[in-house]
Amino acid sequence: MSGDHLRALLRAEPFRPFTMGLVGKNRVRIDRSDCAMVSPDGETLVAFDATQSLQIVSVAQVASLQFDPPPPEPDAIIGN
Repeated sequence: MSGDHLRALLRAEPFRPFTMGLVGKNRVRIDRSDCAMVSPDGETLVAFDATQSLQIVSVAQVASLQFDPPPPEPDAIIGN
């Protein structure tokens, strides 16, 4: 995983929430793009979780990414 890759995920339109699996089985959830940033050197990600707790992650420790499913298309929603 690279800092540039994580930056691209945070800037994606539309943004898709994701969970990072870290080495050692810890997980960090990114619900909103404006609650996380990658350091200028690309080595650290800083994020606030849903409880506003600060998470500091070494990008080198990111072992996996799991994305939420994309939202349904507007005309695919039942009842519209």
